[in-house]
Amino acid sequence: MIPEISWLRIGAALALVLGLVGVGAWLGHRATSDYYEPRLDAAQAQSAQFQSANTELRAAVKQQNDAVDGMIQRAQQREQEAAIEQRTAAEAATSYQLKAAAILASRPLGADECRAASQAFDDELRQERAHK
Repeated sequence: MIPEISWLRIGAALALVLGLVGVGAWLGHRATSDYYEPRLDAAQAQSAQFQSANTELRAAVKQQNDAVDGMIQRAQQREQEAAIEQRTAAEAATSYQLKAAAILASRPLGADECRAASQAFDDELRQERAHK
């Protein structure tokens, strides 16, 4: 014969099992919380430090990029000025080359060429100094 189980015993067993499950869940939550909360707090603090460092680095990179942009602009300006100076120098060189060719082409007949060249050079030098 099967012994009869009373509803009271079933209820008590069920309450005991639910109580044990509840206590186990609470203890599990407490253990997990104690284990992970310090790690989570440390990770959040580290995240704040990383964000602060990231902000500082971004500001430094922006400042460096602005400086590089300024250097590029100044280099382009110097390049343009150098091109202008180069054209001016080339024009002046052409003028001087024509003058030198004229001096070399004019050879006095029957005279000492060295003395004539020296005299022509001295005359040219006096003319240039007089214009300055």
